Amino acid sequence: KAELGVQNEDILNAIRQHTTGAAFMTPLAQVIYMADYIEPGRDFPGVERARELTKKNLAFGVAYQTQQTLTYLTQKGKPVYPKTLATYNAWVPPYRKEIK
Repeated sequence: KAELGVQNEDILNAIRQHTTGAAFMTPLAQVIYMADYIEPGRDFPGVERARELTKKNLAFGVAYQTQQTLTYLTQKGKPVYPKTLATYNAWVPPYRKEIK
C-alpha cells in the first residue's frame, strides 16, 4: 500500500488473497487468484483443466484451483494455512459437480 501508493481496497484485497484465496472474493480477487495459477508459463498436471474451467466460469476455476491446492498440500504432508481451508469450504462444495 505504502510502497506503490495503492489506496483502492478492492485492489489491495485482491493482492492479499492471491495465494490463499478467501471465503468471499470479489470478481477482481478471483481473477488475480486464477491469473497467478494459470498464467501461460505454468505447466503442471491439471493446469489445462484449470484454464478450461476458468474460461467457462470464473467461480469454477476458483473452486478447481482450491481443490487441487488442498489435495497437493495434504498429499505432500504440508501444513494448510487456515485461509486456504476457509476458501475450500466456501468454494468447492457448491461447485463440486461442475469441476469434476
